[in-house]
Amino acid sequence: MDISYHRLIEDHEKIVDAAGHLPSCIADKSYEAEELAAKLDMLAGQVRDHLAVEDAIMVRDHGKMMRPWAETCQDGPNGVARLRKDWLAFLDAWNRRTISENRRGFAEAADHLLGRLRERIQTETWAFYATGLQSGAISLR
Repeated sequence: MDISYHRLIEDHEKIVDAAGHLPSCIADKSYEAEELAAKLDMLAGQVRDHLAVEDAIMVRDHGKMMRPWAETCQDGPNGVARLRKDWLAFLDAWNRRTISENRRGFAEAADHLLGRLRERIQTETWAFYATGLQSGAISLR
């Protein structure tokens, strides 16, 4: 497979960092709704760009995916398709105005969804490492 596992894993690290930082910004009352909306937009862009790469790889290499990655692609009730749908609804619901009007609701929604996002990313990162090692695309050093 012609996949840059390092790129996928680096993307995951950046997304996890941003998703982990956002709740502390929400809790910090010095952050205005406009700043929080900008941070959310930045995270959304990172996720969008990463999903585009993942989707392209899945379409191209679906029949050749190694077992660890193929298993993470199987969708259950809390799978990636549900998370994507919920993520898009979250992004649609929260903007500068709605964050300003209901910061507590934003905090609760963000805490729940970002936790799910981080869990999914951890699962996929493990799968990228395992698949990369099995395919010889990355090695332990």
